[in-house]
Amino acid sequence: MKKYYKEINTKKFHFIFDNSPIEFIEAINLYDIDTFDYYLTLKMKNVSGEKIKGVKIKLHLFIDNTVVPYKKLEYTYDVKVDADAIFGEKDYIPIPQTFYKSFDIILDEVSFENGVTKSYNISSRKKGDMIDDQTNDIVTACELVEESESLKENFPAIVMPAFGERAWICSCSHKNSSDAEVCERCSREKAWLMTVYDKEHLRRLSKDEGNGTLTMSKRAEKARFIEKRDFKPLDEKKELVIENEIKKVEKRERYKDKMRIQALPRIVLYFVGGFLIYFLVLLLTGQI
Repeated sequence: MKKYYKEINTKKFHFIFDNSPIEFIEAINLYDIDTFDYYLTLKMKNVSGEKIKGVKIKLHLFIDNTVVPYKKLEYTYDVKVDADAIFGEKDYIPIPQTFYKSFDIILDEVSFENGVTKSYNISSRKKGDMIDDQTNDIVTACELVEESESLKENFPAIVMPAFGERAWICSCSHKNSSDAEVCERCSREKAWLMTVYDKEHLRRLSKDEGNGTLTMSKRAEKARFIEKRDFKPLDEKKELVIENEIKKVEKRERYKDKMRIQALPRIVLYFVGGFLIYFLVLLLTGQI
């Protein structure tokens, strides 16, 4: 029987790991619409340059902002993954129904096809270097850079490009293998990104604009860009769905706790009731 799942929310990993054979792309929370069992799926990419046959991760769940998880899980992917291949999307990791506020995925071990297994202990709690989080001069310069690009409508720049030994992340947030010269998603050139998004270059660009050394046409382009920019409001409908799902989970948890608390008194009550009925039958039949 085919199972159907409903997505609750998605977390994207807007950063790259240092010296990791695996890159996390996104994690999706969902539930089985028939059983209401909750799962997590993790989308990953093999950037090791070798074939992988197994990946072991640890999943730590947090209900608040503390550093101590309330639940620790382990999961092993028994897979055959070619270099640069995406995997993990069809593996549903069971998670407790008590909804958590945050999680940490730890890359524990990777087994390669050549028989070598390596330990890593790489955590996903790293924060992406988002453009909107930069200083005003960097954000301004990034806006000017993006305005000059023809692909900004379909693939807007949202993250500062980063370059590691095994992978690099484009300004559109897509992760690419280190040997890719252009982004697999938006076709931005790696060499161009390394030059243009260098922070010293961006600061000079912003300073030149402030000093009036940019051409009038470029300043006009930026003015039009800022004026027409569509600041997307929060998706209130999706936020409401997530909130309702969390409330449903909490309601079920409260009901389960209530049933567990009431279980023993009910068992005692059933036993006493059964004994009284048995005693009454014996009394009516004259056996007592």
